[in-house]
Amino acid sequence: MKKLFLLIILLGFVAYALYHMNPQQSSRTASPQVGSVGVDSVVGPPTVTAARIDQVLCGAGSPACHTGNSIYELGVKYDIDPAFAVAFFRKESSYGLAGEATYTHSPGNLRCIPDVRCVDQDRGGYAWFPSWTTGFEAWYKLIHDLYVVQWGCKTIPAIVQRYAPSSENDTKLYISNIEQFVQEVRAA
Repeated sequence: MKKLFLLIILLGFVAYALYHMNPQQSSRTASPQVGSVGVDSVVGPPTVTAARIDQVLCGAGSPACHTGNSIYELGVKYDIDPAFAVAFFRKESSYGLAGEATYTHSPGNLRCIPDVRCVDQDRGGYAWFPSWTTGFEAWYKLIHDLYVVQWGCKTIPAIVQRYAPSSENDTKLYISNIEQFVQEVRAA
């Protein structure tokens, strides 16, 4: 009886070890791994922490410093990796230090959108938000609802083709910048 009990315990340990060594299982439970950013989907769980977001923004002297938790939580809410939101924020306004975003609190320099105050009509019209958090929420909602759900755009190249078209931007450079910035945000 004692030998049978020990055999059952041993088999339990072996089964436990085999289960946790299974590559498919470990890839589901491990922290997200970053491959080639250009082919990674923006959709999914965060690959950065709220503290890392704050570290990046505060380190850059951003007026959005200490909004890392909100940016992180909004990413979770909209199923968009916050590393991409931070990368777009850098590309569009140097983290809120340049351009329209200094006034509009729009991390993605969003043009006028329904149900949001529109300012600077003489310069093309930009959505204005009362805080960085509301600006980030509008950006996440736009990317999720329009780009991902409606248009099926889930990668940086697919999104940027519409977000920053070649008629207004150097699209290839924009894509390259976002991919580089995502890698930098993810690097701890």
